[in-house]
Amino acid sequence: MSSLYDDAVLVMIPSAFKAEKLYSVKPTDGTGDFTVDRNATATRINVLGIRETMAIDVPLLNYNTIGGCPYLLTQPQSINLYLNSAILVTQDVVTTATSYTVSFEGTGSVAFTGAYTGSLAAAGAAPLDRVSLTFTSTVGTLTSTVTGSVINAQIENLSYDTTYIATVGSTVTRVADAVGGAGDAATFASVNASGVLYAEISAFANFPSSARIISISNETSANRTMLFYNNTLNTIRTQVIVGGATQCDLTYGVDITDFHKVAIRWETPNGVDKGFELWADGQVRDFYYTGSVYGTSVLTTLSLSNWDGGLNAYGNANQVAVYNYLTDAQMIELTTP
Repeated sequence: MSSLYDDAVLVMIPSAFKAEKLYSVKPTDGTGDFTVDRNATATRINVLGIRETMAIDVPLLNYNTIGGCPYLLTQPQSINLYLNSAILVTQDVVTTATSYTVSFEGTGSVAFTGAYTGSLAAAGAAPLDRVSLTFTSTVGTLTSTVTGSVINAQIENLSYDTTYIATVGSTVTRVADAVGGAGDAATFASVNASGVLYAEISAFANFPSSARIISISNETSANRTMLFYNNTLNTIRTQVIVGGATQCDLTYGVDITDFHKVAIRWETPNGVDKGFELWADGQVRDFYYTGSVYGTSVLTTLSLSNWDGGLNAYGNANQVAVYNYLTDAQMIELTTP
């Protein structure tokens, strides 16, 4: 029996990169590499547990443990509303009635009053010691009162924390990441009639503000297969659209802030036990066995977004891949944690 790698047509495991490029491990001729766009610097935690600033258009391969394996971190635009964030002092931030997240390192604490009442204590001065608190504010002024040492502090108008954005005398905006444009018609020639789109991913929040999509398409809305976090609580969803018609719309409910191995497998439906299947964590979670698949040379592009570059797959990715048709035994092997 062939290995999963042998049956893959494109595999991206976060490892090698340069400005504007995230390399795939298969194919090796460059056609499977992703284009990276972020017109600003951004920070990440490196393999030594040290925060470093990455240059414009360099992908963020982030580490949660010293000496561990990296994951691809794809983030939305965000603004650090704290001023002089390196060493935080007591200050006010004007808020709206939405979610905010505060994060920092150090040995001190911050007490919040005004638009929200609460507190957050630091857990250490290293980047991997960073703590965060998400809360819903009222319209008004939030006062952050600092006690002790609070460093590399950030408050952002999001329901989760993103990597640190340094400020001095004014707020600073970090623009969004965009990762896409991998493959071509030749790369995906063998998966139009049957294939597998796979990802090992986790989300930033249980309830995304909008769908976060990984897609293989012909860069039109008429032909695309999508794996995505739906904008409903804790839902992984997949759709296959052929010739402008939705062939399946499958879902699986699970905590999406944990890493999951998920895949959509498609083949010509027979109305009984072949067609479209959503696999996750070693099992078929939803299925639909009628409809149509793609014709010859339709699929051309794999992106961490929708076909048009919107609804980017903000979150964490250990792997994204496209395979030729896999057997049930191979699907179990691929998706079992």
